[in-house]
Amino acid sequence: MIWLDYTVHSGPNCFTVQGDWPGEVMGFDKDGNPGNKTMPLYQPGDVFVVDQQGWLRKQKMQSGDVLMVNNDGQLIKVAAQTLEES
Repeated sequence: MIWLDYTVHSGPNCFTVQGDWPGEVMGFDKDGNPGNKTMPLYQPGDVFVVDQQGWLRKQKMQSGDVLMVNNDGQLIKVAAQTLEES
């Protein structure tokens, strides 16, 4: 799939993608109603990790997940009790 007609605004440590109206890339219609696009680019709460080729890979997250970055720079899930034992 190729995404067109979006603008990327970047800051010092972040970026955002904007469409023709506020919330378009997150699935909102022109009237601000959520859930009216079949394939939103992303939604609030989504977590992505950039791989070595520059692809943003969506991560499957669940409530209570704890994340950390390993020595290779990879984002990994760890059990909360593992952190408490350290």
